[in-house]
Amino acid sequence: MKHLKFYHVTKNAGTTIENMGGEEYKWGDYDAEYLQTHGPPICKNETSCYIKHYPLWSYKVNPYPLDKYDVFAVVRNPYSRIVSTFNYLFDAEKKLKFVPKMHERFMEPTPFWLNVFVFLLLFIYLSNDIEYVYSLQPQSYLFRHNKREYVNIILKFENLENEFNELMDRYDIDLKLDHTHRDNVSNKYVSEDDLTFLSRWIINYLFRDDFENFDYTMK
Repeated sequence: MKHLKFYHVTKNAGTTIENMGGEEYKWGDYDAEYLQTHGPPICKNETSCYIKHYPLWSYKVNPYPLDKYDVFAVVRNPYSRIVSTFNYLFDAEKKLKFVPKMHERFMEPTPFWLNVFVFLLLFIYLSNDIEYVYSLQPQSYLFRHNKREYVNIILKFENLENEFNELMDRYDIDLKLDHTHRDNVSNKYVSEDDLTFLSRWIINYLFRDDFENFDYTMK
């Protein structure tokens, strides 16, 4: 059986999984030194470049080729992933120096600004500056490129405890996920119910491949 590696998609319980693996399994941040040796992509915004989030196909040399490793990742319903990201921004400003203060951008953690945030995403994508929002790239975009797969095991956030534990059993890894393992969880300032019809339409448009490939229902 091949060695198991983890690709961290933002706001999909990645920090929890990384910390569970720790130094023994070297997932995500714990493997950053190794990732650096494979020629990571140049970030447009150096202060907010998290190497572990960039698509594996964007490296000069793929650090986890599937002929050598099995690579797992977690996917999430696009609606809840967007909302979770918005909530995270207001918590991140308290602990990450590179995150601009939201109030300096006249934003507040309210339903109104959630929907403005979604609308702004549309303009960023249409301007073809997808690298600026690497943390919100469609999950399908991260896993496949030029008809080539870079992640071969997909777990769902909505059933993560069961699917993760089954995966660990399959690879004979002594790790168990339960409700006590929750790292980097954001406050819930807003929810999916706060998304307007227009915001849902935008998310459906931007993340249509995720809905189709991972069997999520558009609303």
